[in-house]
Amino acid sequence: MKPSIDLGRGLRAAGFSLLECVVYISVLMIILVLGMEAYYRTDKAARAVAGNASDILGVVNAGERWRRDVRRATAPVRVESTPDGFLCRIPQPDGEVEYSRRGEGVWRRAPGGKSPELVVTRVVDSRVIEEPRNPVPALRWELELRPQGAGGKLRPLFSFLVPVPAVPGSRSAP
Repeated sequence: MKPSIDLGRGLRAAGFSLLECVVYISVLMIILVLGMEAYYRTDKAARAVAGNASDILGVVNAGERWRRDVRRATAPVRVESTPDGFLCRIPQPDGEVEYSRRGEGVWRRAPGGKSPELVVTRVVDSRVIEEPRNPVPALRWELELRPQGAGGKLRPLFSFLVPVPAVPGSRSAP
C-alpha cells in the first residue's frame, strides 16, 4: 500500500496501486481453486461411499435370501462347478431355486422356470462350498466384489454360512 497522499488543506487519501489489486485478486483465485478442488474430491469420495453402501446392502439382501432358500430345502442341495463359477440347485416345496454365477453377476432363478434375475453385480469371485461340520453340515457362500472406483483399497469380501436342514428320508445332508 502506498503512503498517504497530501491533497492539500489537511486532507489525506490512501489507495491501492493497480499492481496490488492484481496480486490480491491472484491470491483470491488460488484460494478459490484450491477450495473447489477439495470440494470435488470430497464429493467424489462421498459418491463412492454411497455406491459401496448400496453394494453392501444388495449383497446382504441376496445372502439372506439365499440362506432363506437353503433353510426351506425339501431335498439335498446340489452344488456344481461351472466354468463361470458355480450352480447351486435348491429344491423347494413349489419347485427348484437356482443360483448361478455368469460373467460379473450372480443370478437367481425362482421355481417354475421363470427368467433369472440378477441379484449381485460386479462379482470378481463367487463360490458355494459344502462344509461337513459335525454334527450339522453347512453351506458357505463366498463373494468378492470389484472395488468401487479406480482407487479402491479394500476388497469387498462377503461370506454367508447356513446349516443344511435335515431332509426327511435322507441319512445326511450334502
